[in-house]
Amino acid sequence: MRRGVALDVVAGRGGANPKAWIESQEQSWRDGVKWGTLDLSGGYKAVFRKALPKTTLVADPFHLIKLANQRIDETRRRVQNELYGSRARAGDPLYRIRRLLTMADERLTSYAKDKLVGLLKADDPGNEVATAWQAKEALRELYTISDPSLKPPVIANYINVKILARSDK
Repeated sequence: MRRGVALDVVAGRGGANPKAWIESQEQSWRDGVKWGTLDLSGGYKAVFRKALPKTTLVADPFHLIKLANQRIDETRRRVQNELYGSRARAGDPLYRIRRLLTMADERLTSYAKDKLVGLLKADDPGNEVATAWQAKEALRELYTISDPSLKPPVIANYINVKILARSDK
């Protein structure tokens, strides 16, 4: 798999400076740009769309996983609120695993994994938090696959085997 490199660091937080930098490059260079990796900012997406309209945009893994972790936390809070009618307390099972839910699966010790699974079983009756965590891990797994043709079967298999199987429990 070929990896890209940062071409330049452009000052400013808006899209005007990056757009000007791209437009200052030769047309042959701009025509050669096939992929663009960006964060989830609408401003940068607009820059790519205007300055490099034929470029395929790819969201960077850091920002996507960060967003997935935010969704897990929102789901956990909502489920806790539905179960207890209030904000979480330190002893609530889902509150006790809030940090474990944001960790990468392979970084969890066997003790931590057992704690995560056990407390999800205790306090996640609809498997909503568990499903959000599994979806985040599926997203992380996709970024490890270097052959793009393998991604659709991996997604389908993950959904059919892991996520739907959890709903049967």
